[in-house]
Amino acid sequence: MLNVRVYGLLGDAYSELGKKDQAIENYKKAGKAFKDDTYNSSEYLFRAALLLTDMNKNADAIALLKDIKKQYPMTPRGVEADKLMAKLGETK
Repeated sequence: MLNVRVYGLLGDAYSELGKKDQAIENYKKAGKAFKDDTYNSSEYLFRAALLLTDMNKNADAIALLKDIKKQYPMTPRGVEADKLMAKLGETK
């Protein structure tokens, strides 16, 4: 469980430094490190999706958002995934 926080904090640090690729990589690692932690896993995957949209990698963002909806539908980020997908033009 500690790995989730470590990777998540690294993602935050890289994001603050403007190193979006490294931030996304660490957010994805955090999201997959301990899948039973539904709150943090969905949060970090959502952060990765947000950065992907900032980089105009909408297809990659949508794929992550669909994973969040499938794996963590009852989390706050699982609910928000639909909103962001609609904003990106994905309605399914």
